[in-house]
Amino acid sequence: MLPHKDLAAYYDKVTWLFVSRNFKNDEKDREALRTHDRFGISSWPQLVLFDPRDDSVLEQMSRKLEDFKQQLKKHVASVPPPTKELRDKVARLGAATALLKQGETREALRLLEPLAKQPDSVEVWLEARELLRHHEKAAPTFSQRLADPDVRERAIAIEEITLLEEGEERRSFETAIEERLFDDEEHLIVKLRAMAFLSPTRGASIAERAGELLSVPNDPFRYAVLALLKQHPNPRVAQQLAQLYAGAGTTIPSGNPNVLRSHTAAAIATCGDESAIAPIEKFLREVAPNNGTLGASLDALAGVASRCGPAARKRIVAIVLANFPGSVDDARYSAFDRKWMARRLPQIAKHFHKTLITVSGSREFPAPPLEWSRELRSEYLLELQRLQDH
Repeated sequence: MLPHKDLAAYYDKVTWLFVSRNFKNDEKDREALRTHDRFGISSWPQLVLFDPRDDSVLEQMSRKLEDFKQQLKKHVASVPPPTKELRDKVARLGAATALLKQGETREALRLLEPLAKQPDSVEVWLEARELLRHHEKAAPTFSQRLADPDVRERAIAIEEITLLEEGEERRSFETAIEERLFDDEEHLIVKLRAMAFLSPTRGASIAERAGELLSVPNDPFRYAVLALLKQHPNPRVAQQLAQLYAGAGTTIPSGNPNVLRSHTAAAIATCGDESAIAPIEKFLREVAPNNGTLGASLDALAGVASRCGPAARKRIVAIVLANFPGSVDDARYSAFDRKWMARRLPQIAKHFHKTLITVSGSREFPAPPLEWSRELRSEYLLELQRLQDH
């Protein structure tokens, strides 16, 4: 956000963070990703207002200036000023810093040691720790860092362990990192890195406990769990997947519900059951032609059909037949470029046709026409229905 005179009154009332990823996976990018992970950001750009005491997201901010100002005004007054105890800690940190500059190292360290042992909401303790480390000769071990009270330290430790060459040293940390993954009190930043580290070697065993992990209310973390279920199916989470698909963005809060639903559909394809049929049918009736989740949802139906009985497969065939896309001149598509729709709709129809063949097991259904006019569409669907009835 660019500086603006109308926001000047708020410059000293909030801390403004400008954090952008470069997607190079270098040190700067990993630091930005840790910040994004704090708030479950998985799409860009985002304007998030959060409470620095516990990182809770207060509101997704408007991009309209007047609305933005009203949101700031509402929340700024809700954060109380620092307590006397916190102000005293800030003062002691300032005194210790001044002593270090004067060369009074021993006295400064005496002040810093108790500050570093008492976590606080304004991060005095973290700055005290950094100053102490600057004067320590021995760096902490990976094991010590994995148990560190600072979430950032634990996260960076796992990142650095992940960068180690394959071997006994790297494997020796798997159990400790898995404990972090399944610790209900662990921070999401650490859980995400634990998942990334463990998935290649312990993916199957983690997928067995995926039900515990799917309940974590964070989009990027759910994506990671769902990706694991694609590789290591766990049918015991089928109903959870159906609920996640149905409730994405409503009963299940999400910053990016369409992407969450798409990832969920991919997992349903490998381990979903009949409970997913109804929510997918509802989505197929409402979907826009530019929504990539459509293809994943059709694949999910095909996957479910491969694991269910004849009655459910017949139901899925009927759903597919009933939800082929409308024609190019369908009023529902009036907001889209007509030439683009003329190219896009035959592609969608091909995916429906592929799903129909997969679910029914019949090769008799002809391929859709290359043009998707009202007349050709009607003739084609009549032929499909005739073949289905016979």
